[in-house]
Amino acid sequence: MLKTILLCVTCSAVTLATVVYSGRTVHSSPFQLDIPYGAAIKTTPNPANIWSWHQDFHAVPPSGTVTANVLVDFDGNGVMDTENAWLRVVVTDIELVSRNRYLSLATISDGTGKRYSVSAGNGDPNGGNPATPMSQHVSLSTPIVLPVGSPLQVTLENFFNANGEFEVNLIGRIVSL
Repeated sequence: MLKTILLCVTCSAVTLATVVYSGRTVHSSPFQLDIPYGAAIKTTPNPANIWSWHQDFHAVPPSGTVTANVLVDFDGNGVMDTENAWLRVVVTDIELVSRNRYLSLATISDGTGKRYSVSAGNGDPNGGNPATPMSQHVSLSTPIVLPVGSPLQVTLENFFNANGEFEVNLIGRIVSL
């Protein structure tokens, strides 16, 4: 009987210890602490430094290329924020939408050259429902960090033999050093 009681008490203590450390506590401050404390410290993203850029490309010529300049300007002086050596402009997400399902390629370039390309579409507007656009969204596991003084450009290529309708969306952050 004593063995049964000891076994029950031991199992209860093990279960209680598991319940105490199975969850995670998030503090509403600039830091998140994992339980048990001291395991890790993570900084939470500041929503004030997130930027996005959206561009519609209408009537892109058959087998043609169109280029657009991206301006990330938090201080409002009309100059790309890569002018500041203490800031880094970072691209974290890229999305290309082919509204009429034409095959297209969007390429991101900075002062060092081409950095990343995304394609969408299938080359056949009648393949599937033409009213449903085809899109490709990429969340970069390693963000693109623009060099100091660098411009940012998006080049869109239409690989179909008709005018195309496309949309390019970029999301990123401004990071201070």
